[in-house]
Amino acid sequence: LTKSERNCLVWCACGKTSVEIGKILSLSEHTVNHYFTLSATKLGATNRTHAVAKAIKVGLIDLDEIN
Repeated sequence: LTKSERNCLVWCACGKTSVEIGKILSLSEHTVNHYFTLSATKLGATNRTHAVAKAIKVGLIDLDEIN
């Protein structure tokens, strides 16, 4: 995953919406959703929640990063 894709997944794991993530990362909601689509495809996930779970499972996201 790219840094941006990973960052979006981390914020999603923290419970943030696409709009909130966009504001945090200075991105549009559309761009955030595009990053979710790309990361889900790369991880073989069916949706953003599944992508977060897979990212945690393979060690791309550390549970300590999630508040």
